[in-house]
Parts: sequence; C-alpha cells; structure tokens
Amino acid sequence: MGDAGSAYWMSVEAVKAAIAAEEEIGPKTNLGRLICQWFNVKKLTEVVPNIHDTEFTKERLAMLARTLARKVGRRDTVFAEICQHAAQQLALQALAAVKLGRVKTRPLPVYLVGGVLTNNGLVRAGLVAALKKSCAVSIASPHLSPLLGAAALALGDAGIELTAAVVANLAHSDFDPRWSVPSGCRSVSSRF
Repeated sequence: MGDAGSAYWMSVEAVKAAIAAEEEIGPKTNLGRLICQWFNVKKLTEVVPNIHDTEFTKERLAMLARTLARKVGRRDTVFAEICQHAAQQLALQALAAVKLGRVKTRPLPVYLVGGVLTNNGLVRAGLVAALKKSCAVSIASPHLSPLLGAAALALGDAGIELTAAVVANLAHSDFDPRWSVPSGCRSVSSRF
C-alpha cells in the first residue's frame, strides 16, 4: 500500500523536509528555496494551500521531484537521503513482486523504466545497488515501451503466442490515429 519511492512520494517528502528545516526541527536544506521557486511563491507556508487545491493534481506535484533531481541531486544531503530512501522502497517492492511471482530466473532481469528511474540517477543507482545485495541482477533495456508492453500482455492473455516476430512487429509499430478508427467511422479529431 502507498507509493513510497514514487515521484509524488519524493515531492511530498521534500516539501515536508523543507518545512521541518524552516521550523528548525529538521536538518538544514536548500530545498525550501527551490520549492518556493517551483510553486512561484515567496514562502513555504504558501505551498500547502496550493497542494490542497482541488485543481492541483498528484501528477503535477510529482513533477517537482524531477526538478529537484536536476537542480540539486546529491548536492543537498536531505534530498540525497530522500532519493536513497526511495531507492530502498522501490527495491523492497520489486523483491516482493519477485517473491510473490515466484520468479526464479537468475540473474534477475531488471528493466529500469518509469519517470523516477529515467530522471533520477541517485534513485536508479540506489535501486540497482539494493537489488544486487539481494540477488544477482542483469540490467536490461526493454524491447517495448510500457504502452506496447501492455499490448503484448493483452495479446498473450488473448492466447496469441508472443514470438520474437510478434514482439519485433510491436517494437517497430508506429501509432497512427487514422488506423485505429474502423472504416466507415469518424474519429473525434476528424470533426475539427
């Protein structure tokens, strides 16, 4: 339960750490200044109402983590600790999935996909290190995007054998909205 290790979780932790530093109940950090810049406010106290605004989405707050990773990375000890904790949480989740799925393949193939792992080198490195402490791993590049991977899973569920040729065909496919509309039907975009 929860989403520890996600970009949203990292953003929430960064805001909490910045507030704790400002109130002198947490370690010093430069996160407060950057968070205020990101929200375009002068004080951290102005951030909280923005976060609770019904139009401010979880996905939008998650984007803060990418900005912090790019602007401070390991130069801010507090943010580096948040990244390390995120990596540990992601490793625990991955290892739990391996155990529940009874995956015996070793080295364990690991595909580093998703916003946090593609945009935050600290989390990526921490995850790989944590996984390597538990079992042999092999870092691999995915053959398909997450969207096409979902399509491959659906094909498999439909009883279609996922041969190398099928996967290659998916990997080289381009989405063209004109092809997704059955003949004789108009797509919504064709009305404009």
